[in-house]
Amino acid sequence: MKKGQRIRKSIVFGAFLLLILITLTGCYSTNVLSGGETLMNDPSSTPVDSQEIPNAPSALVPSIMIEGTLYLMSQKEKPDIKIAESGYLGTINSTVPLSEWPTVNEQANIDVGGAPYAAHGNGLVVLWNGEWTLFLTVQERLMESGEYQDAERVDLGCCVANIPVLETALLGENTVTHTNNDFIMTLNSDKHIYSTRDIIMIWGTLEYVGDNETVEIWHGCPFMGFSIAGGDAFDFGSVMRDVMLFVLVSSVLERGRVYHFDYIKSGGWSADDPNAEYWESFFSKKDLLLPVGEYTITLNGNFGLSERVSDSESGLSAELKFVVT
Repeated sequence: MKKGQRIRKSIVFGAFLLLILITLTGCYSTNVLSGGETLMNDPSSTPVDSQEIPNAPSALVPSIMIEGTLYLMSQKEKPDIKIAESGYLGTINSTVPLSEWPTVNEQANIDVGGAPYAAHGNGLVVLWNGEWTLFLTVQERLMESGEYQDAERVDLGCCVANIPVLETALLGENTVTHTNNDFIMTLNSDKHIYSTRDIIMIWGTLEYVGDNETVEIWHGCPFMGFSIAGGDAFDFGSVMRDVMLFVLVSSVLERGRVYHFDYIKSGGWSADDPNAEYWESFFSKKDLLLPVGEYTITLNGNFGLSERVSDSESGLSAELKFVVT
C-alpha cells in the first residue's frame, strides 16, 4: 500500500454523481503542469479570502506586469545579452513596493522605473542596474525552478493518484484561500485575463494544519472537485455540489505538507446537443482554452473527517473569477 493511502472496504454510500451535460467539471492529474510559484513566504500564515491579488507583509518575488501578464524574475544568472534600442518593447512606467504585486501595465515591484524592456527567449528582459534581467511567466518560472517536477508523489486512493506533495503552496497570479476545520485550501489560475488563444492553467492545494501529526479523511473520487461556469456563448450551467459515492475511501494526510491538484477537463455531452461537434472537439484536447466571456472556477473539498461523511464535511469551498477576451 502506498504512502498516504489507506483504503477501507468499499461500501455503497449512494448513487453516482449525475452527469450534467451543460456543466464542465474537472478532476486532477499531474499530466498538466500547473502555473504558479511560492509567491508568499508563508501562505498559511496570512490566508487570502478575497478576489484581489494578494498583498503580503513580507517581500514577494520581484515581478513586472506587461499587457495583463505577470512576469517573475528568473532564478538563474542574468543572461549576457545585448539588445539594440530598436528591439525595445517599451519602458517600465510605474513601481510599487516589493510587498505588493504590480497590477497595471508596465508596472514593477522593484526600482526599475523608466527602464526599457524587451523580449528574450520565453520571457522578457529589463535593463536593471546596467544589466538585462530575465523575467518569466508564472508557468515558465515554475518549470525553471524544478520544485514541481522534483516533488514527491503520493496516491490518496480511488482516482487521486500521483499527487505532488510540496513544502509550501504554489500560488498563481490569480489566487484565493479558504481555511476551515484545520485545513487550508487554495484555488489558483496563472492569470486574471486571457485571450482565446491562451492555455488556461488552474490548480488547487490542500494543507492540514491541525494539532495532530496526521489526519484521516474519508472521500470518494474525486475529493477535490473543480468546476467552471460562465461565458457568453459557453454557459456550463449550475454545479452539483453534493458528492454521492459508490466507494468510500480513507486517506491519511500529513500535517504541514501541501497536496497539489491540477485541473483537467472531464465531462460529457449528448449526441443530440446542437453543440455536440464543439464539445467533442473541446474534450478531445488536453489544454483548456475558452471562448470570450467571464468565468467562475469553483473548488470544493468533498471529504469528511469520519465514515459518516455527510456529518463531518470539510466545509471547504472557494471561487475564483477570470476573463477571456
